Amino acid sequence: MLIASTLCASFNTIIKSVTELQNITLPDTRWIATQWILKNMPQKLNIAREGYNHTPPIEQFSDSYAVTHLGYGFATNAEEIMKVNKQDYVILSSGVYDRYVNYPNRYPAMAQGYQKFFREHQLIKEFSPDWKMSGGPTIRIYKINNPG
Repeated sequence: MLIASTLCASFNTIIKSVTELQNITLPDTRWIATQWILKNMPQKLNIAREGYNHTPPIEQFSDSYAVTHLGYGFATNAEEIMKVNKQDYVILSSGVYDRYVNYPNRYPAMAQGYQKFFREHQLIKEFSPDWKMSGGPTIRIYKINNPG
């Protein structure tokens, strides 16, 4: 009986390890989004991206875009919102916004700020992992609808 339990536990550990290895070797949505941006978006755009490692690092692959980094919590920060309003596009990652949007009772101001951003700007492309062909966070690219 002990041998059977040990074998079962070992088998489950092996399955979990193989699944994790498969997930981390999938193409990442950040890389897929970077490739799409470089191929499909015109040069000379002003693009802001949220967080330093949660969104595609397009400035590492092209100097054709003016890239601005948005701080965490940009959706409720007046200074950061002013930065957004000077952009053509903003790139967001579920690696950041999910923690607020999925827990609105815990983070009401942030959740409301993101929901407002989602409503006010046009989503032009979304890259979601399916965990078969791609992994990583969901990446969203928004066209900024500047007032006036």
